Amino acid sequence: MRRRDLAVIGLLFALPLIMFWAQTVGGRTLLPAENLYQYEPYAAYREQLGVPAVPHNHLLSDLVLQNMQWKAFIRESFALGEVPLWNPHQFSGIAFLAAGQQSTLYPFSVLYYMLPLSAAYGWFTVIQLWLAGVLMYGFARFGLGISRTGGAAAGVIYQLSAFFVISAVFPMIIAAAAWLPLILWMIEWIVRGKRIILALIVGAIALGCEILAGHVEITYYTLIIAAYYAAARLLWLGLTTSPQNENLTPNPSPKGEGLQQPADLLLASRQGGWGGRLRLVVGRGLLLLGMVLLGVALGAVQFIPTFEAASGNFRSESASLQQVLDWAHPKRDVIQFLLPNFYGSPAQHGYVDVFANQYVDLTAQEVISAAGARITRVDWGLKNYVEGALYVGILPLVLAAFAILLSLTPKRFVGTRNGASDNLTPQPPLRKEERGSHPARWTFALLALVALTFMFGLPTYALLYYGFPGISQLHSPFRWVFALTLCVAVLAGFGLDDLLSGVAAKWARRIGITLLGLGVLIGAALLLGRSLYPQIEPTLERLWTGLALAPNAFRDTRMFFSVQFVNVLILAVMLVGAGAVFVFANRNLTPKSTSPLNPLSQGRGDLQGDSLPPLSSRRGERGVRFVRPIELFAVLLIAADLMIASWGFNPASDPAWLDFTPPAIEWLQAQPGDWRYTTYEDPTNATSHLLNANMTLRYGLEDIRGYESIIPKTYFDFMELMIAPQVQRDYNRVAPIYTVYGDGFDPRQALASPYLDLLNVRYVVSYKQTDMSNIPGFDLAYEDDAVRIWENTDALPRTFLLTEIPRTSLDPIVQNRMFTPVEITRDTGREFFVDVSSDQASWLVVSQSYDPGWRAYVRPRGADENTESVLSVEPIYGALQMVRLQPGDWTVRLVYSPASFQIGLFASFISGIILLLIAGVGAWRRFVGQSEGTGVQRIARNSLAPILLNLFNRGIDMAFALVMLRILGPNDAGLYFYAGVIFIWFDIFTNFGLNLYLTREVARDRSKAGYLFFNTSALRIGLALLGVPLLLGFLGVRQSTVSPPLDMTAVVAIGLLYIGLLPNSLSTGLTSLYYAFERAEVPAAVATVATICKSVFGLAALLLGWGIIGLAGVSIATNVITLAILAWNGRALYAGMIRRVERPLMRRMLGESYPLMFNHFLATIFFQIDVVLIEAIHNPTMVGQYSVAYKWVSALNVIPSFFTQALLPVMSRQAHEDRAALKRMYTLAIKLLVSVALPTAVIFTFAAEFLAGVLGGAQYLPDGAIATQLMIWSIPIGWMNSLTQYVLIALDLQKRITTAFVLGVGFNIIANLILIPQYGYRAAALTTIASEAVLLVPFALLLQGSIGRLNWLDMLWRPLVAALIMLAVTGALWSVLPLGALIAGAVVYVVVLMGLRPLNADEQARLGPLLPGRVRRVLRVGA
Repeated sequence: MRRRDLAVIGLLFALPLIMFWAQTVGGRTLLPAENLYQYEPYAAYREQLGVPAVPHNHLLSDLVLQNMQWKAFIRESFALGEVPLWNPHQFSGIAFLAAGQQSTLYPFSVLYYMLPLSAAYGWFTVIQLWLAGVLMYGFARFGLGISRTGGAAAGVIYQLSAFFVISAVFPMIIAAAAWLPLILWMIEWIVRGKRIILALIVGAIALGCEILAGHVEITYYTLIIAAYYAAARLLWLGLTTSPQNENLTPNPSPKGEGLQQPADLLLASRQGGWGGRLRLVVGRGLLLLGMVLLGVALGAVQFIPTFEAASGNFRSESASLQQVLDWAHPKRDVIQFLLPNFYGSPAQHGYVDVFANQYVDLTAQEVISAAGARITRVDWGLKNYVEGALYVGILPLVLAAFAILLSLTPKRFVGTRNGASDNLTPQPPLRKEERGSHPARWTFALLALVALTFMFGLPTYALLYYGFPGISQLHSPFRWVFALTLCVAVLAGFGLDDLLSGVAAKWARRIGITLLGLGVLIGAALLLGRSLYPQIEPTLERLWTGLALAPNAFRDTRMFFSVQFVNVLILAVMLVGAGAVFVFANRNLTPKSTSPLNPLSQGRGDLQGDSLPPLSSRRGERGVRFVRPIELFAVLLIAADLMIASWGFNPASDPAWLDFTPPAIEWLQAQPGDWRYTTYEDPTNATSHLLNANMTLRYGLEDIRGYESIIPKTYFDFMELMIAPQVQRDYNRVAPIYTVYGDGFDPRQALASPYLDLLNVRYVVSYKQTDMSNIPGFDLAYEDDAVRIWENTDALPRTFLLTEIPRTSLDPIVQNRMFTPVEITRDTGREFFVDVSSDQASWLVVSQSYDPGWRAYVRPRGADENTESVLSVEPIYGALQMVRLQPGDWTVRLVYSPASFQIGLFASFISGIILLLIAGVGAWRRFVGQSEGTGVQRIARNSLAPILLNLFNRGIDMAFALVMLRILGPNDAGLYFYAGVIFIWFDIFTNFGLNLYLTREVARDRSKAGYLFFNTSALRIGLALLGVPLLLGFLGVRQSTVSPPLDMTAVVAIGLLYIGLLPNSLSTGLTSLYYAFERAEVPAAVATVATICKSVFGLAALLLGWGIIGLAGVSIATNVITLAILAWNGRALYAGMIRRVERPLMRRMLGESYPLMFNHFLATIFFQIDVVLIEAIHNPTMVGQYSVAYKWVSALNVIPSFFTQALLPVMSRQAHEDRAALKRMYTLAIKLLVSVALPTAVIFTFAAEFLAGVLGGAQYLPDGAIATQLMIWSIPIGWMNSLTQYVLIALDLQKRITTAFVLGVGFNIIANLILIPQYGYRAAALTTIASEAVLLVPFALLLQGSIGRLNWLDMLWRPLVAALIMLAVTGALWSVLPLGALIAGAVVYVVVLMGLRPLNADEQARLGPLLPGRVRRVLRVGA
C-alpha cells in the first residue's frame, strides 16, 4: 500500500467526519434527544429545558427509544460483571443478547462502552461509514483491479449513499452492510488463487463481524449476494480456464481473470482437460464454503441464540407474498434516483420562497397546508423516508451505465480510442480487454437489475419469497437498495476507469455534451418557469394537487414550486458537473500517453501493480505521478452530490437533554420491592405515547410492554388473549392498555384482569386528566404536571407459592389471596435466589416471561451451592415460570443460562482456534519452512511449535470441558473420567514403551525408520489383541468385588474406548517417527485437527443425548482421522518400508521397551490411582468434582511433557557424546521449568474458585476449587520429575527408573488407601504432592551417578524466594482487589527473579537465540 492509497483512506474518513462534524467534534449528539420530549412525562418540561416543540427528525426516535436504551443496559450489565443475556425490564423479561440488533459483541461496539453514549453514536457512525468506504475501495482496487481514482469513487459512493447515511438511525444496519465489500474481495482472491490463506482468514473474520453486528436481514442478504458472486466467478473460472490440450492458454482477459495465477496453471497442468477445470472449480468452491462456515461459526455466539429466539418469534407465521410486496417501493419512487427529496424530508423544516427571496421557517411561523393542517416539515408523508432512501448520485448512475454500455455493444458504441481522429475513418477493432471484459461488470449489472425488481415489488420477488426459507418473515423488500448501492458503486468505479483511460473518448464527449446540455436546459427551464409563473401556475396546481398526499405538505402552488425549484436546480447543477467530467476527462491525454495495454489492468491495484503508468494520471518530466484535476473533481463532485442529498437529515442535538429525569420516573425509581408497570393511553391523543416503548430501560424500571423485532410468541399471545388486543403488532410492540379499542373491547376488562395482577403490575401510568378512581383496585399514588400514577392494590408479588395451579380462573387466587408470598433475597437480573418454606408440595410461581434457557437449582436453606440439585422450570399459562417444590425449607436459585449461548460461544471459540491454526501454519511455512537451521533453532522448531499447538489443544479441550461438564453433571463426568483412566492403562500396555524406543533408535539411524516402524506397529497390534482378555478380566473383578457395581454406561464407554485404542496406538508410532526426524510440529498440528474434531463431534453427541457412550464413540472416529492424516502426510518417513516381521527384533524391542512401558505404567498409577480408589471407596460424583483439578493440572503439564520430549533426540546424542553438555542443558531446563511452575501455582491457588467455577460451574464448587488449590502444588516437583525421567531415558537408565517408580507408587497407594476413606479427594491431592517429592529423591540420585553432582540449592533457591514474596504480596492484596493482587504478585515475582539473576552467563548465551531481539535486550541475555 502506497502513500496515495493512504491519502484515499484519509479522504474516506474525512468525508463522513465532515458530514457528522457536529455530532463528533462539535459537542452535539447524534441521538435525537428532543424526540423524548414529544411524550409524557418529558413533554411537560419541554419549555422549561428549552427543548424545541418540533423535533429535528421525528422518524429517528428508534435511536433514542430503542438503541440507546439497549446500550445503557449493556453498559450496566458489563459494569456488574454480567454478560447481558437476559433483559428483565421489558416484556416481563426477555432474552436480550439473542435479539442481536443491539450489537453487543460487535467489535466496534467497544466505542459505546468506552465513550459517553452521547458521543459514541457520532463516532461509531463515522467509523462505520469510513470502514464501508475503505473496504469498498479495497475491493475495487485490489480485488477487481480498478484504478485508484475509480476505487476512490466507488468507496465514496458506497459510504455516502442515501442507504448508509439515512440508515445511521440503525447502527446495526450500517455496521453489517460495511463488511460486504471485504467478503466479496476475499471471494475474488480465493477464486483467483491469490493469497488463499490470508483471504480465507480475512473473509471468515469479515463474515463473523457482519453476523456480530446483529442485523439478521442484512446478514441474510449478504450471504445471498456473496453466494451469487461466488457462483458467477466460479462459473467464469471454469469457462475461461483452457484445458490441457489447448496448451493451457487462458482466454484473453485482464490478469486475475480465468486461469492466470501460477498455482492455477500448475494445478490445471497436472490435472488437465475438462476434468481439471471441474476439479479446479470444485476446489475453489470448497475453499469458499470453508470460509463461509468458519465465518458463520465465528459469529455463532450471536447467530445460534438469535436463530433459537427467531424460531419462537411472534412473527414466525409467514406473511403472504402480496402482504410483503405491499412494503416495496411504489413505482413513483423512481423519481428519487434523480430528485432524492422530491417527496420532502422529515428533517426539512423550511424552504426558500423563490418569489419573496427569503427563507421560510415552518417551525417559527404557522403555515397551514392545503389539507388544513399546520405544516412543520416539508414531508409528504408517503413511504417512511428511512425506508425510501434510494439516492446514489447523478454522476455514479451515468458512470455505471457507461461501464455497462461499453461492454454491451462495443463495435457500435465505441468509435475511437482517445487521440484518434473524430472523423469516420475506420479504426482498428478494440481488443476484448479494451472493452471492459471483467466478469464483475456483468455480475453486478445483473445483480443491480434483480435488486431493482425486488425493491419495487415486481413478480421476481417471488423467487426470494418461495426460494429462501425465512424470507417471508422479512417485510422489507425496499431494503434491497443495499445491493443496488453496492452494484452502482462498483460499476461506477469501472465506468470512471473507462472514462479516464481514454477508451471510447468520442462517445464520452458526446455523453458529456448531452449531460451539459440537459443540465443547462433544465436550469434555463427553471428560470423561465419563474419568469412565466402566472402562466404556468394553473397547470402546476392541477399537477401537484393530483399527487398522492401532496396537499398535506404544501400550502399552495407557490410553495410547491419553491420547494421543487431547489430540488431541480441541484439536479441541473449535478448534470452539468457530470457532463463536465465526461467532456474534460480526456483533454490532457494525448495519443502518445494512451497505451494500447489493457485499461483495466493499468494502475489497478495488485492485478498488475503500479509498474505500468495508469491512463488516469499523468507523469511529469521525471515520471512522478500526480492526480489530474479532473480526477479529483469527479470524486469530489460525487461526494458533494451525495452529501447535499442527505445533509441535515440526522440530528445534532444537545446532549444535556438526555440527562433530565422527569419527577414521575424518579418517584417510580424510589418505590421499594419488585414490581412492574404499564400505561393507560388514549390512542386519539396527539401525544398518545406515555413512557414510550423502551424509554425506561435505562432507568431500571420493569415494564410489561416493549419494542423489539423478536418477541416470544408465547408472551405475545398471552398478552393478547389474557390482557388486551395487541393493536401494535405491525410495529413490533406489545401495546399499552388503551382507553378505547376499535373492536369495542372494554379496557376495564384488561385493567380488572387477574392476569394483569399475575404479571406483577403494581403501577399504571395515565395522562394527568385520566381518572381511574372508579376502577376497583386502583388508587392514585402520584400526580404531577405530566402524569398520574395509579397503584394496583391487587397486584401479585413477583414470586409466590401455590399449592395448586387453577385451570379455569385466577380470580379466587387474587380475591382470596390464596398464595404465599416469598422473598427474592438476591437478584442480578440473570440470576436470583428465593428462600421458600412449605409444609406441603407446592409450586413456586415466578412472574417472569418463560424461556427454555432458565434453569432452577434447589438446596436446603443454609447449605452450600455444591449440595444443589436440578429442578425443571415449566411454563404457567404458556408464558410465565413455575418450579415444583417438595415440602421443606429451601433456597431456590434460578439462572438464565441458555444452551444456545454456550454452544454458540464454543463454536465461535473453535472457529477462532481454527483460524489461528491456519494463520500459524501459513506463517510457519513462510518464516520457518523446512530448513534445518542451527541446533538451537532445531530445538525451537521441535519444542516451540508443539508447545504452542498443544497449548491450543488444551485450550480447545478446556472449552469443550466447559460445556461437557455442565451437560454431564458431576456423576456422569466422574464416570467418563474413570473410563478414561482405565483406557490409559491399556493404551500404555499396547504402546509398551515403543514410542520412546522408536524415537531414540530412528534418531540414531534414520535409514531404519521404515523397518522399525513396521515391526513396532505389528507388535502394537498383537499387544492390543492380548489386552482384550485382560480388560474383560479387570471389568469382571470390578463388577464382582466392589459394591455398587460400575454403571453399565461406564462399562460400554470403556469398551468403545478400547476399540479406538488400536488406531490411537499406531498414530503414536507415527508421531514418534516425526519426532525422530525432528519434525515435531507436524503431529502437533494434526493433534490440533483431531482435538477440534473431537470437540465438535463430542458436542454433537452430547446435544443428541448420547452422553458418555457418545463421547467414547467419537474417540474412535477421532483416532481414525488422526491415523489417516499422519500416515498420508508421513509417507516419506517410512518409504521403502520392509513389510516383514522380524521376531528377533521384536524380542529385542520387548526386552528394551519393557522397562519403559513398566515405568510409564507406574507413572500413570502414580498419578491416577487415586481416581480409581475414590470411585470405588466413595462415588463417581466425587471423581467428577476432583476431575476439575485434574483438567487444570493436565493442561499445564503439556509444557514439561512436550518440552522434554522435543529435547530427547538432542539429549540422546549428548548422553553418548558429551555428558557435560547434557548436564548444562538439564540445569538450564530445570531453572526454566521451576521458574514457570512456581508463579503458576501461586496464581492457581488464589484463582482456584474462579477457575473451577468457569470450567465446571456451580455443580463442581467448592470441592473442585479446593482440589485445584491443593493439587496445583504438585506441578513444581512434577515438572522436575518429568524432565529428569526423560534425561534418565536418554542415558539408557530406564531399567533403574523402575525402582524409583516402585517406591513412589508404593508410597502413593499405601497413603491413599489409608487416607482416602476418611478425607476423600483432599487426601488424594496431598498424597500426589508427597509422592512427587518421594519420587524425586531416587531420580536425583540416579542422575547424579551418571552426569555428576548437581547443585540443587543453586538451581532452586532464587525462584523459591521470588515465589514466596509473590505469595505474600498476592495474599495481602487479595481481599482488596483480587485481579490487581494477581497482577501485582506476578510483577513482583518477575522483578525479584530478574534481580536475583537465576541464569549464569553461559545459560544466557544459550537461551538468547531462542528469544526475539527486543526481549534479549530487555533481559540482557546473549545473542
